[in-house]
Amino acid sequence: MNDILDQVNTALQRGERIALMTLVRSFGSTPRHKSARLAVFDDGNFTGSIGGGTMELQAVADAQAALEEGKPRLIEYNLNGRGEGNVGLCGGTQEVFIDILRPPTRDAESIELLSAIRAALADGEPVVLATVIRSGNENVDQ
Repeated sequence: MNDILDQVNTALQRGERIALMTLVRSFGSTPRHKSARLAVFDDGNFTGSIGGGTMELQAVADAQAALEEGKPRLIEYNLNGRGEGNVGLCGGTQEVFIDILRPPTRDAESIELLSAIRAALADGEPVVLATVIRSGNENVDQ
């Protein structure tokens, strides 16, 4: 997690946008579990993992589309080898939230938050980062 945060912080300081993906829910057999993260940068490079393989390649493409649109999204990936949206054979389903982080001029809060998290982790303190995906009747674009 520290490596991802360091790279995200550096990219934000350089003025880049980042799509930060978080695995928010998994059902059945899946390669990763809740809270796994993957950051996709403007140049197409990425760090971290939310599962690997075909599913992760599709997720990176979805993150790049979210970056282009500048909008967060919640996406479900079917890993059972059947039906539309199939991207793997583990047998389960993963729900991934893609958040868009912007450079300091537009998102100073993100840099401040990441700096505080990095400092707490460096001091050995436990850290919980929560992202509200649904609140009442409001949903992110799907």
